Amino acid sequence: MNRFNSLQKMEMAAAAIVVALGAFVALYSQYALGLGMMISPGAGFMPFLMGIALLILGACWFIKSLFFADAQDLAPSLGQEGSAAGEASPLEYKSRKHLWGFLVILGFAIFIERAGFFITTALFMLIWQLIVEKEKWLKSILITLLTAGAMYSIFRLLLKIHLPPGEWFY
Repeated sequence: MNRFNSLQKMEMAAAAIVVALGAFVALYSQYALGLGMMISPGAGFMPFLMGIALLILGACWFIKSLFFADAQDLAPSLGQEGSAAGEASPLEYKSRKHLWGFLVILGFAIFIERAGFFITTALFMLIWQLIVEKEKWLKSILITLLTAGAMYSIFRLLLKIHLPPGEWFY
């Protein structure tokens, strides 16, 4: 009998991808960008730390997926594909949610230089709240405005970090 259900296999594969991505980011930032010194960090210092964080979190996710299966995660392997006709199984629901999450993040990365930080962040948050988290409109708009405004205020006004204004709005 197969020890792992399909959700566990998908989670282990995704965790392995995160580990590989973290290792790539850490190695690339160390060798191509340079770490610098603690007193004068180089361009690769923060990406290196983020790569290490991805690597560690991916490894934890892999171990969790390998040894611990939630009762809800076991539903597809137990033949409980959904309680009502047309209802998605937990595996299908998580797969769709992860796919939408990936597409929204990819869109954010593509459009941040073109549309600018504030507009891209606001659209990212709104789409994330509506499609991925399935929140109601009013709550989504409130979260979007507060988050985008807070992030802009922190980075631009408080920390004086230059944010992309967007080439579409010159």
